[in-house]
Amino acid sequence: MATVTEVVDRPIHPMGFINPDVPPLTEKENTFAPHDLNGNLRTIADADRNPRAEHHASGDATSKTSSLDEKKQPDVNVDEMVGMTTDPFVPFDDLPDERHQIITIRAMVVGCICGALVGASNIYLGLKTGWTFGASLFGAIIGFAVLKPLGRALPEKFPILGGSFGPRENNIVQTAATAAGGLSSVFISGIPAMHSLGLLSTPEKDFPRLITLTIVGGYFGFAFATPLRKFFIIYLARELRLIFPTPSATAMTIRSMHAAASGEAIAKLKMRALGIAFSLAFIQRVVSQYALGILWDWHPFTVSSPENFHSASPNTCAKAPGDQSSSFDGAISLDLHLEQVGINTAVSYYAGSILAWGIIGPSLIHTGAAWGKQIAPKDPDWDRYMSFGSLSAAASNKDHPSPRFWLLWPGVLLMIVVSFTELFLQYKLFGFIAKAIWRGSCEWLNTQYSKRKGTPHAFLSRQGVQDESDLVEDPALPHEQVKWWMWLPLLVLVIIMTCVVMGVQFEMPVGMSLLAVFLAFFFSFLAVQCAGVTDITPLTAASKASQIVLGGATKGEHWATSKAQRLNLLGGSIASMGANQASDLVGDFRVGFLLRTPPTQQWIAQGLGTIVAVFLAPALYILFVKAYPCVIDPEAETCPFAGPSIAAWRAVAVAVTDPVFPVPRTSGIFAIVFACFGGFMSIVRHYGYKGKMAKYRVYHPNFMCIGLAFTMGAVPSYFWAKRSPKSFDIYGFAIAAVRGLIAGEGIGGVLNAVFQIAGIAGPDPYDESGGNGRSAKVTTFSVGNDGTTTLSGQATTTGGDVHGSFYGGSDGKGFVVLSEYDPSTISTYKLPLTSSSTVLQKIKFTQSKAGPVSSRQNAPHPHSAITGPMGNYLVVPDLGADLLRIFSINTTTGNLTTCPTASANAGDGPRHGAWWAPSASSLTGLRLYTVNELSNTVSAWTASYPNNSCLTLTKTQTLSTYPSGQAPPNSAQATNGLPAKAAEVHVSGNFVYVANRNDQTFGSQQDSIATYSINPSTGALTFIEIVNAHGWYPRTFQINKAGTLVAVGGQTSSNVAILSRNVTSGRIGGLLASLQVASTGSNGGENGLSAVIWDE
Repeated sequence: MATVTEVVDRPIHPMGFINPDVPPLTEKENTFAPHDLNGNLRTIADADRNPRAEHHASGDATSKTSSLDEKKQPDVNVDEMVGMTTDPFVPFDDLPDERHQIITIRAMVVGCICGALVGASNIYLGLKTGWTFGASLFGAIIGFAVLKPLGRALPEKFPILGGSFGPRENNIVQTAATAAGGLSSVFISGIPAMHSLGLLSTPEKDFPRLITLTIVGGYFGFAFATPLRKFFIIYLARELRLIFPTPSATAMTIRSMHAAASGEAIAKLKMRALGIAFSLAFIQRVVSQYALGILWDWHPFTVSSPENFHSASPNTCAKAPGDQSSSFDGAISLDLHLEQVGINTAVSYYAGSILAWGIIGPSLIHTGAAWGKQIAPKDPDWDRYMSFGSLSAAASNKDHPSPRFWLLWPGVLLMIVVSFTELFLQYKLFGFIAKAIWRGSCEWLNTQYSKRKGTPHAFLSRQGVQDESDLVEDPALPHEQVKWWMWLPLLVLVIIMTCVVMGVQFEMPVGMSLLAVFLAFFFSFLAVQCAGVTDITPLTAASKASQIVLGGATKGEHWATSKAQRLNLLGGSIASMGANQASDLVGDFRVGFLLRTPPTQQWIAQGLGTIVAVFLAPALYILFVKAYPCVIDPEAETCPFAGPSIAAWRAVAVAVTDPVFPVPRTSGIFAIVFACFGGFMSIVRHYGYKGKMAKYRVYHPNFMCIGLAFTMGAVPSYFWAKRSPKSFDIYGFAIAAVRGLIAGEGIGGVLNAVFQIAGIAGPDPYDESGGNGRSAKVTTFSVGNDGTTTLSGQATTTGGDVHGSFYGGSDGKGFVVLSEYDPSTISTYKLPLTSSSTVLQKIKFTQSKAGPVSSRQNAPHPHSAITGPMGNYLVVPDLGADLLRIFSINTTTGNLTTCPTASANAGDGPRHGAWWAPSASSLTGLRLYTVNELSNTVSAWTASYPNNSCLTLTKTQTLSTYPSGQAPPNSAQATNGLPAKAAEVHVSGNFVYVANRNDQTFGSQQDSIATYSINPSTGALTFIEIVNAHGWYPRTFQINKAGTLVAVGGQTSSNVAILSRNVTSGRIGGLLASLQVASTGSNGGENGLSAVIWDE
């Protein structure tokens, strides 16, 4: 479904190819275009429709291009290259001469910059959608646009930048770009999945080991790709028709730009359109964060008719097609439409999105099979709207799933089944690969036998013979070849280092590391051959199969679940990185083969470019997760980055390692049925459209891509291309490169992440702190002798801050801790605050399932922070989890260490607390009293120190905050449906006081305060009385030091009532004064007055 789209296996080409000799938009399928007997261009489709067409070729091309059917070769998804005028297995002969040394500083610098831009865009794009694109074509055209004019303008001997620029040096730029822009896929999938599951430390702390992980993964693909050049591009290319469509079209693009004036003119037009579109999209993405609702974050379907969509609205609930982003409106769909995947894919995305979020999701809510979360429970106009998208711990369990969690499993299984079905449909190809390996082995053994015996071995000679018609001549001279001693020791070293890195840094046993390496070998080999035939790199199959195999291996070891999940995701990441890098680099070798580029110089460019990738990819990942922590926060209900690949990887890791199968029963049944249907439809697509039925293949739904609504830009592009293919071919792809987020939005997104970290970004439309969508701050003020306040410091917080407490330092005020209700976190800051203050420590809470009061206990909700009397421990009441979370304090550094929790009664919802001890000079008999909002009770806890580091709390008593044990009949619950809720608890002398909100015990808008006495010997509570608070919704109250006055803040009434108090009896007396301090708040809106304190 929409939430599980893996990194897309099909190539995305943001700029389009260039080949003036073929019709617009057909450059790739007609790379080696045939002509009829009269010399007119015939497309591959024409040749397919006329299988009896006469072959017309020069030289011996005809004999070398016999079809797969003639040789009874595998039935693969590649058009037969009949009647070509250009043999796809013979390098181009019409290229200009170039200097011998084509790997230059200028080529490497421009190539690596192009790769860096693509890598940055891919992290942004991949975290949003799961899609990435290669840097090959981008680097080729940008490199030409930058260096060709320089080569003409500057003399040959001009340092670094001077000299002519030819196609082979252009190939070096493209190769460097591919290598430098690689390795991003693992940072939008496996690595963030590990962080979201808590299997690693923080991304910043993990940076060194992420570097080592990318080094071994990237250079494994680099080293392993080297011998695959000889195997797939020379030895098996003609026999298996390994055309490598995208690399071949890229080579033709480079050739056309350098060899034809029209090709160069088209490149210039594309670059002009690209420059304009890039600038506009970049500016729009950066500026739009300051104009939300105007330039960004549109919800046209929601706004159009809010009264009609209610809780079953797919647009509001799922925020699928309704959220505006140029990544959704722009040219990702544009590119996909015309490049390989077609408008079929775009329509499949949209149809899948409607199916998931418009039909299945609302049906799940209606039938009770899944539960949504109210988007704005306190707003009567929107309180019926439900969000389907939660993957928080409370919503990610089989007993209480969110629609997104329920849909996750059908989506993942569909993706796996369809991917493997497509792979197994190439079964004949695998047989011929096995035969080729056998033949090559026999040939090598026969050579060694002949050297020793002086005569060939009869059996090995017969088995090692290759049909002469299948031979491909390698254009590289012996001294231009990459020698075995250059790549084999590197490969062995990388394998050894993989075992060391996995063992030392990630605790993976050597056996498991070797298994992961073997899987990387296998799937790298598989990825290259599939990319050569079908132009599709099966990263989905590679990663998911590796996860399944490793999951089975860890099951037998009986490891802890967290360790099994970490090794599962690490092994999948190694396989994915290896397969991705190997297939990309072999594709570059194919470009070099056609352009006659020396392999050694390409190999050096690949190695140098990979150095950039291994540092750039993890750095960009850390930039984004630091700017947007919600990316790796499974409890985040909303986030600008959906992370579909993260969810998919995490789901598979959990499914194959969790002792308790986590899939809801109904979801599992639907997943099996839907995946089988998807696999069957893939078989139908492969075999069902033959002859006259072939024209209907385009209408067959793409089950691998069903789910994402990506057609808001694709459908207009379709009609543009239909009406004027020539103008679209020139301008459409360049605009696509930007508006589709691929260039402009991607780089703008990187700058926005920097702004976010620097604290100068615009308001966050996804921030749910306080339900108001505004960013949050913690602020300190200095108080003058006359009572005036001056702002002294401020820092940005996660949001949802509801309470703070000082702790640590020499005076107990060296740090401040904030409880953050919605993000389910607590954050600490060092004092004094300055403009550069940042969070010192952030601790995230999770829970496995919702509490008894599901509307309020669907996630952890820390509601206050209470520093202990001695300042060496901290207690955080968690309303959502029914827990008191306890931490020990390092008073010097301010760091908090987690201690065992204390459990409240189920459904209590502890909210606030206060300490009491019989003697001010001793902690003997220490008690903590907590108020419980959801049950309207107060609890007593004994405190003890079983060791030197942690406090232990034991609950001894729970009493109601009302004399009758429940809110009175005239409470707000009975009149307006809003519940009565206990708020704060305070201690003065041997008495405890609790504020009740919305009970209206003393009349309309007149709530109460309950009083209890404390037994000095036992700490037990006895209810004394309940009195008028003289305010509505008393969220806060304070007792002065003398104990003679009580200041009560009515949040909704926005008044401060001053009440008298008898120090001896503890009873609260009458009203002394009432001060209106602000305009009144709305009924139940929890707006108005928030807190009061005595300045003494």
